Amino acid sequence: MIRVEAENAGREKIVRYYHMDQKTGFGGGPFLAHIGLLDAIRIDRVDVAWPATHCTAPYHADLARVNVLDEAPCLAAPSGTAVP
Repeated sequence: MIRVEAENAGREKIVRYYHMDQKTGFGGGPFLAHIGLLDAIRIDRVDVAWPATHCTAPYHADLARVNVLDEAPCLAAPSGTAVP
């Protein structure tokens, strides 16, 4: 599960959730998530819950860019713990 918090010019919060599953990828290729953020001017926070490690980690992301988020921070953490 991906959770994105963003803000628009009117300082209104935009929150989006995106559920990744086997149907969102193409064959053996990487999973891609295209998350619409309406009129956001910045992304404040991205949290990804990784199913394999049962870990949730925060990430930095930029608007209008490809942001690569990987599970590496969770691989070093004990199972089920959130990475700060």
